[in-house]
Amino acid sequence: RTAAMSVTAWVAMAAFVSTFIMLPCTAPAENALLLLANLGLAIVALLQLAYASGVFGAELCSWVGLFSTILVLPLLLCRLGLSAVAPILSWAFPAAPEVEASNLDLGLRGPEDDWLLTVPAVCRVPVDQVFIHTLPAADGFAPEVWTSGTQDEGSRPRLEFPVLDYLALVNKLEPPMAVLFGPGSGDGAANSSLRVELIYPDEDARQIVTDFVWRSPGLGVDYAAEIVEPVLQLLGQRGRPSRILVVEILPVKEARSGTGGGSTSEEDESQGLVSGRVKFQSS
Repeated sequence: RTAAMSVTAWVAMAAFVSTFIMLPCTAPAENALLLLANLGLAIVALLQLAYASGVFGAELCSWVGLFSTILVLPLLLCRLGLSAVAPILSWAFPAAPEVEASNLDLGLRGPEDDWLLTVPAVCRVPVDQVFIHTLPAADGFAPEVWTSGTQDEGSRPRLEFPVLDYLALVNKLEPPMAVLFGPGSGDGAANSSLRVELIYPDEDARQIVTDFVWRSPGLGVDYAAEIVEPVLQLLGQRGRPSRILVVEILPVKEARSGTGGGSTSEEDESQGLVSGRVKFQSS
């Protein structure tokens, strides 16, 4: 009996020491409860060994064992109760779903363009973005129109809808085939520096694009046709009912060098080829 109690005491103390060193649980409260449980077992095992060896009397061993039980048992019962209740609580109060990372900027325009709210949003419909740059005719140079995939590094697509259509419960807003952004007047209350037009698959894209370009300030009417055709070409190539194509028309304000000729210099052409731009030039 003494040998058995000795082995039990050594095992209980080894369990306490290893728990104290390794701290196997992630929560501090669980580590503390586990240490208390191992400490209580070690104390009881040592008391049994001392009683079997005749070192302590029965009365002393009883009092010390009672004290260690009172110290450890309520905490262990509390921990067991929480473990039993935890599955029920997790079923009754499920965790909130993880928030998806936003992949575009959503603009909501107020009635009569009184305000504009821009927020990060998640769009589950694939969105493509293309920029069309325009350079008007000047000093004998012909107007230029070219496209690029991105405006700058790190830019994100953006969509914009009237807030009343976006929040409508009846006749809910459907994903458009294309969204056109162009220069605006810049004198309104809600970011009127940009004009927005939505194109749906069942609409006349040519008529919508033509009206949009002609009515956009900052786009010269003398080369509006050179802008309309590239936009229609992009819609025909990349516009799909299951995708949203964002087309931003950006007038370029830069000085031209050279004289006459009706075309850009070889240096400008080489820069355009290096940057990967697709050019459309009027004849």
